[in-house]
Amino acid sequence: MLRVVYSGQDVSEGQVLNTAQTQSAPQVGWTGSPSQLHTLSIYDLDVGYLHFLEVNIPGSEVLQGEVLSNTFLPILLRELTPIKFPFTLNLKLFRNLPFKIQVTLI
Repeated sequence: MLRVVYSGQDVSEGQVLNTAQTQSAPQVGWTGSPSQLHTLSIYDLDVGYLHFLEVNIPGSEVLQGEVLSNTFLPILLRELTPIKFPFTLNLKLFRNLPFKIQVTLI
C-alpha cells in the first residue's frame, strides 16, 4: 500500500489539500521486497502533465531509483480549483528490460 505524507500529515485517497499544504515535496513510502523494482509517477490529470517519474526503485528505497522527471511544483494559478494528482506505483515484472520513454511533440 502506498503512503503519501504532506507536511507531516498522512493523505488519504480523494483528500483535498490546499496550496499551502503542498509547497514542499511529499514523502512517499511503501513496503517492498529488495528483489523487486518499482516505478513511481505523479501526474496532473487536468492538464496532462507528468510531475514526477522515478523508475527501477529497488524494494521501497525511493531515493535509490532513477529519476526521469522531477518538476513537482504546486500550480498557484489554479488554487480555487481542486487539482487531481494521482500517485501511481507499479511493479516492474521483468527486471532485465530497460525502461524507455518516447516523447511525441504535437
